[in-house]
Amino acid sequence: AVGQDYEAAFPRGFFPEHLSSHGSEVRFRPAPFAASLVSSQFYQDPRDPKVKKAVWTLQFSHAVDREDLSKRVGVAGFPFTLEYDELGGRAFVHSGVVPIRADESAVTLTVAPGARAARGGPPLADGLSGAVTVPGMYTYFRVTDAELTLPRNERWEPEQALVVTLT
Repeated sequence: AVGQDYEAAFPRGFFPEHLSSHGSEVRFRPAPFAASLVSSQFYQDPRDPKVKKAVWTLQFSHAVDREDLSKRVGVAGFPFTLEYDELGGRAFVHSGVVPIRADESAVTLTVAPGARAARGGPPLADGLSGAVTVPGMYTYFRVTDAELTLPRNERWEPEQALVVTLT
């Protein structure tokens, strides 16, 4: 189990003489169960621009108990889906479709304390939370950066180029 103390004892002669250690008993504790919010972003489906949503990625130190986690996750004001990677070490929370309002708003994810590892051990003492900023009608499309650069052409001559970053 995660976070539990273990003790292993080996009979005399178990290891060759040149590998003998300071005794025949070993005590250890696996790493504790931990979780973190590794990313949160506003997402627009490139194939269907009407689908706009908030997406969060949760990272766990050990495979998470999926059933338990699903009871602890909430997205304020929106339905959501919860997906996992194949090992259960990452969870992906997708909000339902988020409307674009006149002003910027936020969609908040909360994970209540007490989530558990799939293999047992003490639960998480702390919860997680994170907000995704949803742009408003007047901030949805804007220039965030403009930079002049000098890339080289086929003849290796410098040419001026303007790189514009948009939301």
